[in-house]
Amino acid sequence: MKPKLPFSARFSRFFTNFFAKIFGGMSGKLRTKLSEGDIFKVIKNSGYFFGTSIVGLGVSFISFPLYAILMTKEDFGIVAFFTAVGTVATQFSILSLTNYYIVKSRSLDKAESQTLFRNIVIFNFFWNLGLTVIGMVALHLYLIIAGSEMSVFPNGLIIFTILITQSFITFKTVQFRIEGEGRNYFFTGISQVIGNAIFSVGLIWAFSLGATGKLAGIAISNFLIALFLGRSLIWGDGEKLSIASVKAGIREMLPLTLVSFLHSTAPAADVLVLERYNDFRGLGVYNVGKQIGNFVTLAGTSLFQAFEPGFYEDAKKRSLFRSARFYLFVLMLGLLVGLYFIFSDLIITILTAGRFHESLQYSNIFVLQALFLPVIQALQVPLYLAGKVKIIAGINLVGSLITFGLIFALTAEILYTGAALAFLISSGLQFLMIAIAERKYGKS
Repeated sequence: MKPKLPFSARFSRFFTNFFAKIFGGMSGKLRTKLSEGDIFKVIKNSGYFFGTSIVGLGVSFISFPLYAILMTKEDFGIVAFFTAVGTVATQFSILSLTNYYIVKSRSLDKAESQTLFRNIVIFNFFWNLGLTVIGMVALHLYLIIAGSEMSVFPNGLIIFTILITQSFITFKTVQFRIEGEGRNYFFTGISQVIGNAIFSVGLIWAFSLGATGKLAGIAISNFLIALFLGRSLIWGDGEKLSIASVKAGIREMLPLTLVSFLHSTAPAADVLVLERYNDFRGLGVYNVGKQIGNFVTLAGTSLFQAFEPGFYEDAKKRSLFRSARFYLFVLMLGLLVGLYFIFSDLIITILTAGRFHESLQYSNIFVLQALFLPVIQALQVPLYLAGKVKIIAGINLVGSLITFGLIFALTAEILYTGAALAFLISSGLQFLMIAIAERKYGKS
């Protein structure tokens, strides 16, 4: 009798066979639709956008082992906590105005689009200054009530500094994508990932600042990049700020912003639940697998961003399910995930210096989200164009509630594997909901 294969090996074998079966049919369908657009031009233009993730992954291969050597487990805990604070606050920082800008700019000429962008980012800067004050007070009160030994200074102030600068960088990269400035997007992205690593590692190594050094390095890198990208606003023509269009955007996107708050906390729910078991070694292995799986999902998101402008053009004419561009996008996502499964052992060994090979079983589950989450983003495009923001918000809300429920239910049965499966199942269900909505409200 043959010994039973480990869960991760069985998982990998199943999806290797799965990819082999589906790609043949999908590529054939794609070939029949090549006349709908210049597919090869899309691939060429996507290189700049997708290249950012490739460089980011390369930097992670170098920086991750360095952080493991220079930082203590307590440092990683502090960074994780304040990063979570930043993640939750981001929804109130951006106010979903990036989505509003993407949709609104399509109906404006270049000068009007530039004016809208200027109004949004200047308003957002002052809004974030106020949010920083409120956030620092709220965080300080939370730490007191929770009886935490963690101090709000200096890391709390640093994380809100990161929030302010990252908000502007996010708006600017969205503008680059809309205007097809792939080169500028690429150099902004690689400057950020390389700058973050250099400043963070430098501060930790030179001054033994630990978690504070890592966060401060990101803040310094972001500040310099934001200052460079915003030079035209700082030394511009002094045009008067108008917030009428910004207020309209906030009102239109308010349902999405409110739901996004809950949606943004869902990724941290597993850690909060698993922490109660006091198995810090197991939690560490799980988090490494989750982080590596998220690297692949991030690459898939970057691929979506490369295709996004074209999706808006296609969605104005037809359902994305009838778009050659969409099928090419899905095919490339599948190839990305398939390549990970082929080289997953090597990737885990390199990234963790061979210390966390047990995390492979978790990363193999998390990486499958890359087949769903970027596609969900793509299928949201027709709904934005149709003004169905409440539909998107509702699906995000339901998806978040499903995630929370599955995490509690599955971790009680199969612990860490259950938590990973909760995210995969939830993303699959959200994909089904958004696909049904696209077929109903998108172009036929």
